[in-house]
Amino acid sequence: FMFVNYSNQTGNANHWHLDYVELNVKRKFNDSIINDVAICEVQNSLLRDYYQLPWKQLKAMPGNPFMDTAWVTVNNLDNVPKNFIYNFSCKGSANDRFVFNWNRNTAVFNNINTTFSFPSSASVLSALTPVNDTVIINVDWSYYISGDVNTKNDSVRHTQLFANYMAQDDGTAEGGYGIENTKSGKVANKFTVFAADSLWAVGVFFNQSYLDVRNKPFTLTIWKSITTGTNNDVVLKSIPVHGPVYLETMNGFATFILDTPLWLEPGDYYIGWVQNADFVLNVGVDLNYAQDHGFKPNTGVYYNVQKKWIQTFSNTGALMI
Repeated sequence: FMFVNYSNQTGNANHWHLDYVELNVKRKFNDSIINDVAICEVQNSLLRDYYQLPWKQLKAMPGNPFMDTAWVTVNNLDNVPKNFIYNFSCKGSANDRFVFNWNRNTAVFNNINTTFSFPSSASVLSALTPVNDTVIINVDWSYYISGDVNTKNDSVRHTQLFANYMAQDDGTAEGGYGIENTKSGKVANKFTVFAADSLWAVGVFFNQSYLDVRNKPFTLTIWKSITTGTNNDVVLKSIPVHGPVYLETMNGFATFILDTPLWLEPGDYYIGWVQNADFVLNVGVDLNYAQDHGFKPNTGVYYNVQKKWIQTFSNTGALMI
């Protein structure tokens, strides 16, 4: 046997996933019932507006920085309901100590995807006292069912990293973003600094799909402010770039180091690019962001193609900057 997929050449616009192929003797065409409950989807990040943050920034955020609920989706592949115990926990990797733990006994119905929600993990903030800038929290989803034939899909771990960068995306591209049909344009992505800090580098993932524009120059730009409905903005730093940098690694980010770091006081800042020719730069887009945020438009993305800044209301993903 073989598996065949027909696609075109637009790269990550053509994802497909072959999942759960069971090989066994004496199987028949209608043999579709399996005594297994499998995790098929989990929440990507516990944070509301960012995928990853420095711990210093997290501590300075007003209110609860975590999602109200965390969730996991399981699929019962059997033809009868199953009673099972499911668990959600957060554990600090430095001392392997639980900072949050929650479990419940319930039922999952047959041949249907079921999503279970868990209370917020805001207690992580007070439970951990890091001794350095990097904090790692291991977030585990797991469950137990008696007689389950495949235990390898009964648990998933997500590593919530707090390091030296801010990111709204999860580091994987499911699409791309750019502007076209204009000889001059700008794109900006808003970041909020909650505690004064230094900005010394910007990482960007450039999509290797659609068109090869590696020889098209642009200007990586950091703005202090932009005013929607006008062409007004305040530039903090402009970095001329000869063209996008394509790395021969999966989801590899090109890093642009500032010649002099910028000291940023708390407030909103905007990072993006300016181009003076008609081409699609094609910066990666994380579409998982949309699912974690109720498929609402990402209001932190702005573009300027007719000498007027516009807050985009169509892009539901996160730019990979």
